[in-house]
Amino acid sequence: MLTKWSFIVLAAAAPIAHADSTCAWSTYESRLIAASDADQDSRKELGRLFTEFMTRRRSDGIATEPGRPAATEDERKQWVDASRRIAAAATSGQQLVVPLLEQCGWPDRNELSSKAVDAAWLIVQHASLDIQLKIAPIADKAVSAGKLPPQQFALLVDRIRMRQGQPQRYGSQLFTTVDGNIEKAILYKVEDEENLDTRRASVGLPPICDYIRGFTEYKAGDVYARCK
Repeated sequence: MLTKWSFIVLAAAAPIAHADSTCAWSTYESRLIAASDADQDSRKELGRLFTEFMTRRRSDGIATEPGRPAATEDERKQWVDASRRIAAAATSGQQLVVPLLEQCGWPDRNELSSKAVDAAWLIVQHASLDIQLKIAPIADKAVSAGKLPPQQFALLVDRIRMRQGQPQRYGSQLFTTVDGNIEKAILYKVEDEENLDTRRASVGLPPICDYIRGFTEYKAGDVYARCK
């Protein structure tokens, strides 16, 4: 899903270098995991900053006082610095993974640990749209070959469609907004809502309302009206 701080990250991916990539996936195990961990850690840090900001807004009543700035200069600087760390981590991961995927195809769990294979997917899931479009056909073949779980490919499909302004297919993507000093999550628009759970079941995803109720900080009916 889109996290509460995704809207802050604006940096584009750097050009991908293709030098020295081989198909010995096992030699990249530790680097894949480290790259994914760095990406996740930087996103968690920005999430922490956002949560602290919202807590201060509520405790200080900032949102109810006309003319008060939404964020201080220091807060904005912290966000920018954190966003730059996210962009740097994402670029580093993409420069490692993309040439390997293009040359070797998707790794399977005989070549890498499950953690490393999942790390490769997560790096792609957080990549720029142009890279996701480039890797999507490789990921699609990997699903057919049993190398990539269809649930993970479904999340990639939804992320791409959302970024292109199209309705998502599997209902995996939420976005958050701030209304006054209240943070709200909303399910991004979905195509053919009547058959959403059927499509989700076809790729091994749980019913949409069960999925949304997993985000315990939000009321499911507020996220998606059909879950009231």
